[in-house]
Amino acid sequence: MKQYEEWIKQHLPKDIPADILSNTFCYRGFYISGLDVYTEGDRGPDKIQHSFHSYDDLRIWVFKEAANNIAQQLELRSRHTDELKWRYVQDHAENGKWMYIEHCHYQFNAIHDFRLAWFETYLRLVKGGLTPAQWSEEICEYTKLLNNHYPVQHWDYDKKKMQFIEISDSKYVSQGCEEPAPGTVIRKE
Repeated sequence: MKQYEEWIKQHLPKDIPADILSNTFCYRGFYISGLDVYTEGDRGPDKIQHSFHSYDDLRIWVFKEAANNIAQQLELRSRHTDELKWRYVQDHAENGKWMYIEHCHYQFNAIHDFRLAWFETYLRLVKGGLTPAQWSEEICEYTKLLNNHYPVQHWDYDKKKMQFIEISDSKYVSQGCEEPAPGTVIRKE
C-alpha cells in the first residue's frame, strides 16, 4: 500500500486533518501481492479478495479504500452536530423498536442516516483521482445504497454542489413498516 501513498495524497483535497491522513495508510487485514489483494486468514489460508488486470486498476482501488477510510473518520467526528440536521434521530430501542427524537427545525425530512455525510465526503474525496465516468459510477452506486430502504427514490446527488438532495417524501421502510412507527417518537426538540 505504501507504494501508492504519495499518489493518493496528491489526488486528495488538501483540507484533510493530518491525524486522519496519517491513520489512512495503516492497512490491516489485507495485503497486496502483484495484482491480487489478499485478506489474511484468521484460522485458514489467506484468500484472494480482488484480482486486477492492471496496476492502474489496483491503484484506483487502493485510492478508493483510502478515501473511504478518511470519509468514515471524518463522519464520526461530525456525527453529533450532523444529527441536528435531521428530523428524526434514533435515541434508544424498546421492545425491539427504535425510539426517536424529533427535531422541530431540520434540513432533512428523514431519519438520521450517518451514511449521507460519509458518502458525500467519500464522493468529494475521490473526485480528484477518478475519471469523470468513474466518478459518475461511484455516484450511482452510493445513491443506490442511500436509497436502499425507501420504496420510492428519496435521495439524488447534485454534482455541482457535491451533496445529496432529498427528491421525495418517501419514508424509510424497515421490515415492511414505515419508520418512525406510530408511538415511537418520545420527544420533540
